[in-house]
Amino acid sequence: MKTKQAEIPQSLDTAQDVATPEGGNTPEWKPEISPELLGMDNQGQAEQVDDDGTIKLPKTQVEQAEILATEVGGALAMMLQGATGRDYGLNEQKVKEAAKGVAPCLVKYGYTDMGLLLSKWGVEIQAAISLGGLAFGIWSAHRKYKAEDEAAELEATAKREGVASGNQSE
Repeated sequence: MKTKQAEIPQSLDTAQDVATPEGGNTPEWKPEISPELLGMDNQGQAEQVDDDGTIKLPKTQVEQAEILATEVGGALAMMLQGATGRDYGLNEQKVKEAAKGVAPCLVKYGYTDMGLLLSKWGVEIQAAISLGGLAFGIWSAHRKYKAEDEAAELEATAKREGVASGNQSE
């Protein structure tokens, strides 16, 4: 009985196609690219159209930095007012005015959007907020205990003066 010899397939190394001038791509092949990916080509600066049909110009780095500073400043103002329970007059207009002064510094160091800022300094910002909260708690407790001590001292002084003057109303 003769055994049939297994056919050996041709090596892929020897069966190469001839390269086309387009680098292997046929002229008919056109990849579909989503609008989101096309917009990334402009690094988020794609044209936007308002409701009335006018085209918004891309934001400058300073405008982006002002938006970032306004967001951060607003969050800090809210945290401060929430932690202390007091209104310091940090309204939206004052925060925007401060943001205009901070924006050039953010542009200088290349921080014009929140993602970039948090990717580099997010851990440090979180640590500062945590330590700030701890320090504020200690400071608040210190003020409370100091006020209690002063009230007790005033009461003790009033009692001594009452006893010294002979007025015993208790």
